[in-house]
Amino acid sequence: MTLTLAERQLAADVGFEVDICDLIKGTCGGSLNRLIAFTEQFDPKEADGIAVSVKRDEFTPMLSKLQPQLLPRGYRVFWSGMYGPKGQTLGDAIVALKSTDEYDILRVRQTNGMNYNVSTKDVLERLQKWRSECEFEIVGADGAWVAIQFKSLPQSICAFAEEIYEFCPDSVEQGTGLRNERSEPEAFAAARRLCPTLSEKMERKLEAQRARFESMNIPPEVRARLKSSGFTTTTDMGIRLLAHQLKETWQLFLWWD
Repeated sequence: MTLTLAERQLAADVGFEVDICDLIKGTCGGSLNRLIAFTEQFDPKEADGIAVSVKRDEFTPMLSKLQPQLLPRGYRVFWSGMYGPKGQTLGDAIVALKSTDEYDILRVRQTNGMNYNVSTKDVLERLQKWRSECEFEIVGADGAWVAIQFKSLPQSICAFAEEIYEFCPDSVEQGTGLRNERSEPEAFAAARRLCPTLSEKMERKLEAQRARFESMNIPPEVRARLKSSGFTTTTDMGIRLLAHQLKETWQLFLWWD
């Protein structure tokens, strides 16, 4: 696809080579836009990057095609969000940066879990720590999430799942912990075989959480609805399911809702 005059000017403004922009546009099929990043105060600002609007189910094959061609040229692409100049959300995007440092997408997006007191610095440090245990690639990130594709898994996958839960509770509480054993009996059985027990430290943590929950003033009818809903997977089972999911998919999606 031929670049428009505006897109050629954008390439010059952000320091991208024209043939790189041609490749991105030809692969993604949409118009090239100036990447909107965010300051530490989460104010939108123009950044030296390019964003192309895509559908969510399209980003994986696009990344697979673009990344091998761009990395040797000093560029990297990611799945991220599409934002307007005022910071308004416009959907999903393929984002290209003139950098081979995959952590740069976290810095651009100021990825954080502020509702859990997790800063961008905390996210960066935790991912760097995990690299001592396994090998992975950051394939996407936005303001409150990170997508990871593993190339090798930690030796202790169950302990790793516990650490993920402590760092990002929503990976279980709003993720694997919402799965239903009646619908997935084989996955639940496999998760129990994989992680027959959790660590004593985690068991104590979960027991304290259960005690706090039981002491909450929740109306009996609400408790009954929760019990009958089918979504009664306990947090400890959610952690086991997370370990099993990692083993099966080699993928991890962290988000702080």
